[in-house]
Amino acid sequence: MSLETGEEEEPVFHTSYFLSNTVGIREEQLVNGNKTVVTAITAGTKVIACGTLTGSIYLVDCSGSVLIKSLECKHSNAVRDLSLSEDNSVVVSVGKGDTTVCISFVFEERNSLQYNYSKSRLFTGAELSSVAVDPFFGRVSSPQMQRFCFGTTDGELLLHTKSWLGGGSDAVLHHGEGPIYCIKWQGDLIAWANNRGIRIFDVRFERGVCIVDPPTDWIPNELSWLASNTVSSTLGPRENKAKKSSSIELPFASLEPRLTWRHLISDTYYSLYVCWYSCCKVISVSSTAEGKSGRRQVRVLGNISKDELHVRNIVQVAPFGDKAVAMLCVGQPSDQKALFYADKTTVAPIADTFSMELVIVSLSQNDLSKTRTERKVINNILFSEEPLQKNSLSPSRQGLVHIPGGEPILLAFSTCLPESLLSGHIEDVYDENSENDASQARTGAVWNVLSLRPFSYIERIEWMLDRERYREAVEIAEMAPANQLLECGFSIEKLGERFINHLLEKGDYDTLAIVLPRMIHGEDTEFESFTSGIEAHLTAKRMEKESSEGLYTLESRKRRWEFWIKKLIQIGKLQFVVFAIPCRDPTLSSATYDEVLRYLLQVNPILFTEVINTWPADVYNLGLISREVELAIERLKNTSTLGSNEEGVLSKLQEAMATLYTSSGRHDKTLELIFEEGDIRCFDYIREHALYEAIRSRESLRRLFEISEQKASELLGNAPESLLPPEVVVPILQELGNRRWLFLYLDFIFSLDPSRAVIFHPMQVSLYAECAPEKLLQFLKESSSYSLDNALEELSRFGENKFAKERVYILSRMGDLTTAMDIILFEMDQVNEAIQFCKEHEDPSLWNRLLGFAENDGRILVALLYDPSVCYYTKFFCCKI
Repeated sequence: MSLETGEEEEPVFHTSYFLSNTVGIREEQLVNGNKTVVTAITAGTKVIACGTLTGSIYLVDCSGSVLIKSLECKHSNAVRDLSLSEDNSVVVSVGKGDTTVCISFVFEERNSLQYNYSKSRLFTGAELSSVAVDPFFGRVSSPQMQRFCFGTTDGELLLHTKSWLGGGSDAVLHHGEGPIYCIKWQGDLIAWANNRGIRIFDVRFERGVCIVDPPTDWIPNELSWLASNTVSSTLGPRENKAKKSSSIELPFASLEPRLTWRHLISDTYYSLYVCWYSCCKVISVSSTAEGKSGRRQVRVLGNISKDELHVRNIVQVAPFGDKAVAMLCVGQPSDQKALFYADKTTVAPIADTFSMELVIVSLSQNDLSKTRTERKVINNILFSEEPLQKNSLSPSRQGLVHIPGGEPILLAFSTCLPESLLSGHIEDVYDENSENDASQARTGAVWNVLSLRPFSYIERIEWMLDRERYREAVEIAEMAPANQLLECGFSIEKLGERFINHLLEKGDYDTLAIVLPRMIHGEDTEFESFTSGIEAHLTAKRMEKESSEGLYTLESRKRRWEFWIKKLIQIGKLQFVVFAIPCRDPTLSSATYDEVLRYLLQVNPILFTEVINTWPADVYNLGLISREVELAIERLKNTSTLGSNEEGVLSKLQEAMATLYTSSGRHDKTLELIFEEGDIRCFDYIREHALYEAIRSRESLRRLFEISEQKASELLGNAPESLLPPEVVVPILQELGNRRWLFLYLDFIFSLDPSRAVIFHPMQVSLYAECAPEKLLQFLKESSSYSLDNALEELSRFGENKFAKERVYILSRMGDLTTAMDIILFEMDQVNEAIQFCKEHEDPSLWNRLLGFAENDGRILVALLYDPSVCYYTKFFCCKI
C-alpha cells in the first residue's frame, strides 16, 4: 500500500522457487537427506549451471524445470565459482577448500578435464577462490583459445593455456593485493576484484587497461574487524583455521567486491558493473583496441551509493534488461532484534534484524539517473525458517545472476549455512555427531534459489484492470508491442473505452476532458455498440507514425469523435468535454458541430457563447446557428419579466450573436448589439472593421459618447477625412445639444492639427470658456482663425472679472493698449504687470497714463521708484516724472 496515494503498489516481479520442480535434483535431494543447497550459479543463453553444497554441478534450462544433465565432474566440497563459455558449451568450476579446476563439456560426450593447481610450479599453497573461462573456449582447435583464468585466496591471478600435447602453461597476471574475489571474462578483456579495487586486463595485447579504485568508505567502521579477518585468510588454510570459530559473522556483511560484464551497449562498447559494499559503478570500455598500441577508451558512466538507495549495503549487481540494473541490497535495520550465535552456547550481543531487498534502478542515456526505482523485499522468500530471527545460521553468501537473452530474468540465491559447513570443516564449530548439527545442515534447501521475472505487459494490465486502475492500464498498453496485445486478446481500443466509461460512472468529468482526446486515436473499426471501437493515443512516437499514414488516420479519428459526441449528448454530459472537441486534424462534419452548438444553446447558453467565441466559423452552419440564437434572444425579450439569471443569459446570447454577425460579415448588426450592451469594445470593433459610415447618425454618436467621452472623441478625431470629416460630425454633435461632447471632439482635433478644423475655431472660443477655461488663452495664442471682436464679446458675457488675461490679450491684438492696461491695473490689480506691459509695448502714452495714476496711488509710485529701468524708459520717451 502506498502511503502517499493510498493505492496498492504494483507488484514488480513474479517470484518462484527456481529448481523446486526439477526432476532429478529432487530425487537426489531425497536420497541425500535434503542437502542439495545451491552455492554458485552461472547463466547462459542456453543452459544454467548450478553448483551445490555437495560439490555436484547440475545443468538446467532457463526455466529451471528441466534437468539437462548432471556433470560427471564433482568437487569434494561446496562449489565455489562457475563460469560458462559464450556458446554455453564449456563449464569451468572450482570448489571450496581445494585446488582443482574442473572443465566439463555440455553438448559433447567428452570426459571432463581437471587441472590441479597444486602441481603447478607457481603453486603457493593457497585455495582457489574464483574462475573465468575464455568466452571462445571450445569454439576453435587452437590451443591459444583453450584458456581459463583463476584466482587464489593469497592474491594470485593466473592464466592457464592448454598445450598441444594435453598439458598446459600458467602465467601470473597479477598478485599481491589480497584475495581474488571475482573474475569475469568478456571478449579479450578480463576483469577481477580484490581488496585494492577492480582491474581490467587485455589478454590480446597483454597489457592492463585500467584500475577502478574502490570508494573510500567501502569498508564501514563496524565491519573493519571482519575485513581484517578476511585479509588474514591469505595466510593459508592452517593459519586461518583457528580463527573461523572465534569470529562472529554479521548477517549479509559481504565485503567481497562483485562485478559482471554486460553485452555490448553499442557496437563499440562493453559495460562493466562493479558492486562494492557502499556503492555501484557502471563503466564503459571500448570493445576494440586502437591500433598497435592496444589502448581502449574507458569512462565511468555513473555511480549510485547505498545512501541514495536508502539501504544498509549493496551485495551484488546484475544487468536487468536494456535500460536498468538490478542490485541485491540489505535494507536498513528494523525495530525487531535477533540473536546470532558464535558457537553452541555463546550468544553475541543482540543485533539488528535486516531485510534483503532487490532494487531496480532505471538508466537514462548511459547515466545512473534514477528515473524509476523499484523495490521488492525478498527476505521472507529467499530465506526459509526465518533465518534472520533467533537462528544460529547466518547467510554466508548471496548471489544475483542475470539470464541473458529474451526478457530480463534474475536468479537470487543465498546459502544460509555456517562458513564451516560450506568448507566441509563442521568439526571446527560443532560436534560431527551432534543431532543439532544435522538439523541445521538441513535448513538450507534446493529452493533457496529464487527466480525473479518482471510482470509482462499483459499481466500488468490485468492487475490494473482488476483494481479499476484504468489510467495505468492504458499507459502500460501504450508501451506494449501491438502483437502481444493481439495475441492475448487485448486491444488499446477496448482499454480506452473502459477507461472512459469508468470515468463517466464515477462522474470524474474533469479527468474525462483530459483523457478523451488522448483515447480517440487508432485503426478504423465499426461501431456496433457503445462498447467497441476506440484506440488510445498516448505517445508522441505513435502519434508521428499514425499521422504519417495520412487521410485514413484522420478519418478514423473523425468517426470516433462523432461517436463519442453522440453518446455524450445522449447522456447529457457533453458540456464537460466540449473544449476538447477538435476543429482541425481532424475536422468533423458540419452536422456534428451544429448538433453540439444546438445542444449547448439549450442546456448552457453561457458555455455556448464561450464555444462560439473559440471555434472557427467555417466548421459549423453559420446561418442555421445564427437563426437559432436570434430566436432564443427573441424568446427572452418577449418574456414579461426577466430575472437576474435571464438577464445574464440574454447578455451572453447577444455577445454570441455579435460574434456570429461578425463571422458572417454583418458588422452593422454586430455593432448594434455591442451598442445595446454598452460594451466598450465597440471602439476597437469600429476601428478594426472601419465602420465609420455606420456611426454617421445622432443615435450612434450619442451611444459612443455615453459609453466613453474620451474614447469617442479619439475615435472620431482619428477617423479618415473621407469617411467622417469634422464637417459631418460637428453638426450632429450640435444637434445632440451636448456642448461638452462638441468641445472634446474639437479639442482633440485641435491637439492633433490646429489647421484641420479652422472653420470651427470661432465656436471653440466659447467652448473653451465653458468647458476648459485653463486652455482658452493657449488656444487664443495658437489660433488666428477667429474674430477678435466676437471673441471679446463672447468673453464679456461671462462678467468683467472673468477671463481678464484673455481680454488683455485680445485688446492688445486689437491695439487698444490703454484699455488693456486699465484691466491689468484695476481688474487684475497687478501693478508690476502693468509696468511690464508698458515696457513690452514701449508706448509713451502708456507711460504717461501710468505716471498719472502714480500721482494718486502710492502703490504705483513705489513700484515705479523701485524699478531701476523706469527712469530710462520715461526719459527716453520724454515722459513726465
